[in-house]
Amino acid sequence: MIALSHYLPADTNWKSRDGKSWSLEKLVAEEIEQPIRGAPCGGTHRLFGLAYGCQRRLKATGQLDGVYLRADKFVRDYQKFTFAKLQNPDGSFSTEWFKYPADRSDDIDRKIQTSGHILEWLTASLDQESLYSPRVLAAAEFLTSALAREPSREWKIGPLGHALHALSIYQERVWGVVLPGGIAAFHGPMKAIPSPSQLARRPTDSLPPSGGAAGKPTQH
Repeated sequence: MIALSHYLPADTNWKSRDGKSWSLEKLVAEEIEQPIRGAPCGGTHRLFGLAYGCQRRLKATGQLDGVYLRADKFVRDYQKFTFAKLQNPDGSFSTEWFKYPADRSDDIDRKIQTSGHILEWLTASLDQESLYSPRVLAAAEFLTSALAREPSREWKIGPLGHALHALSIYQERVWGVVLPGGIAAFHGPMKAIPSPSQLARRPTDSLPPSGGAAGKPTQH
């Protein structure tokens, strides 16, 4: 979902190997019907994909309608639920992903894993003004402090990568900063836009022609 939304024009249609017709709109509709809880990495990648799909659609067409409006509400409901029910006092997020509130205070690896993934999705999907809220700041401070506290620790590469990506997106969107020589970690709306050379290019020239409430979100 993330890759296709990024590289394909919004109106792209294609056929799968079994002859079924597909489009980005149909893919979004299918993704909304899939479970969040129990999905890989707690469902954060699915939420990230839906949010990014909406961002790309809005940029391409100037509006969200139909299934994209449903997807946008779906993501926003999970944002509200996450802040209202799943954030721990230290700024981290539930060590049981979106299932229920939990804090394995003696398992920093698990806390980095879940909090890094969840903040990564939040920093990439929240409206700009929401990024300055105390809850987002607390989550960013938790990750920063936890990683800085043990600089020589051999963190698992997956959780570490997602935590660092979350902080990179936060830095870019809140401060408008892309480190010298770096490539922007985020391609959605940001406070300050880096120079074109810092943004990964989309190889569009090589593409073929395109043929609410804070309670737990509704989930299957």
